[in-house]
Amino acid sequence: MENNTGKPTVIVCTTFRDFKGTDNDKIQLLFLEYLKRQTYKNWIIAVTLFGEKNVLPTLVREGIPHVARDGDVRTDRYSNTEVWMSGIELSKQYPNHILLWTTCDVMLDEDFFEQVVRHTTPGTCGTTYPNVAYRSVGEQKSGTGGRYYWEGGDLFFFSSDVFQNTEVLRTIKEYRNDGWGATEFYLQALGLIFCKNRINLWPAKLSKVDNDRALTDETRAFLSATNDRNAAILRELASSRGLSPNMQTWINRFHSPRPLAFLPMRFLIWFQSHFRIRLLGVRYHLKRLF
Repeated sequence: MENNTGKPTVIVCTTFRDFKGTDNDKIQLLFLEYLKRQTYKNWIIAVTLFGEKNVLPTLVREGIPHVARDGDVRTDRYSNTEVWMSGIELSKQYPNHILLWTTCDVMLDEDFFEQVVRHTTPGTCGTTYPNVAYRSVGEQKSGTGGRYYWEGGDLFFFSSDVFQNTEVLRTIKEYRNDGWGATEFYLQALGLIFCKNRINLWPAKLSKVDNDRALTDETRAFLSATNDRNAAILRELASSRGLSPNMQTWINRFHSPRPLAFLPMRFLIWFQSHFRIRLLGVRYHLKRLF
């Protein structure tokens, strides 16, 4: 499993829902299809399993290079800390690597990994933001109905040296991210604390399709409870490291390799992170009041 090409191995850290023949399957299969389309071929999935039964046969059938690890679910259904640890464990077999976390409902430009490799230097944390969200696989395939998704990020990557830092390993073990929620802010925090090169590859495109959480019994109560807990843990980490308590503004500290071309989008990101979230908060409180 050694890499003799001289090029870094992109280790894709993710987890999947069960493959049960639902509409969510179509999204996950589209995610795999876009991985196979990557022009950069030196990649492998570090997949974490939390009791799903149909994932590995699907990866074999689709011809996806992968190594699987069972995650410690503790009291939650899944854990992004366990997903990262799967990638970190696998990375020990590939000294020259890039660790890339993503969800299983995204589609990447065919040269996306090429761009990641091109712009990753020691001390790098990178993403592409904002993403484009679609309501269905049909919309995504036709390129219609897409909208910018400002509420979160679905992909982050790190140079190989970052998770070889014992302080980083201690941090991710002490401040866990279990269940659902705050994951993208957690990874931004790691980038702000430990990485000198923080990049936003936009307009390198990442699109996503909204999955049906009812099909996997991901109730609003479950999502809210774990999100609130993870946000509290993250605020504790941010406070201990002197980060702004307004997590929405952290993305502004990720800069494009093409700053002049990025200027209009940088303004939009600044506007969204400073004003739109506040307006949403005002609307929420007005609805509660009236």
